[in-house]
Amino acid sequence: IEIKGDSKCPCCGYLTIPNKGDALAYICPVCMWEIDLFIKSDDESSDLNKGLSLKEARENLNGSCKVCKA
Repeated sequence: IEIKGDSKCPCCGYLTIPNKGDALAYICPVCMWEIDLFIKSDDESSDLNKGLSLKEARENLNGSCKVCKA
């Protein structure tokens, strides 16, 4: 499967997001982050991502999720 986009995913950093990043509700096929154009910071919870912040999603992706290790 070839995955091509023209913008980096804000969560995993892979070039998977189309439309120059203006892709509301697009789900990254690598990390499953749903693009939320309405969040203003990495710490703000995202309604499109079940309340997860971008910071929390990155931590989960990198294996440092405190909840997962409990």
